[in-house]
Amino acid sequence: LHGMVKKYLLKKVAEKYFPKKFIYRNKMGFSSPMVIWLRNDLKNFMLHLLNKRDIERTGIINPDTVNKYVNEHLERKHNHDMKLWSLMMFMIWHKLYIDKS
Repeated sequence: LHGMVKKYLLKKVAEKYFPKKFIYRNKMGFSSPMVIWLRNDLKNFMLHLLNKRDIERTGIINPDTVNKYVNEHLERKHNHDMKLWSLMMFMIWHKLYIDKS
C-alpha cells in the first residue's frame, strides 16, 4: 500500500510496460465458463440430471420451473447457469443420499 493505492510498487513498475489507463482501470469481473458448458459440453449431463421424472420424485422442486430454466438457457434467452448448476448438484446429492433408487 501507498496511501490508499494497492499494489503500488507493482503498478509503478508496470507503468514502464503498459498504458496507465490499463494499469489504473477499475476492477473487472471474471465470468465462469459455466454458461457455455451447460449449452455444449455439459448439456446432456444437465438434461439427464434435470429430467422431469427425477425432479418430481424429490417432491420439493417444481419440474415446470426447472424446465423453463433449462429451455431459456439453451435458447439463449436468459443465463440461468448458476441456478441450473445448483439444481444439478442438488439432484446428485438427492440421488446419493435420499432417493437411492
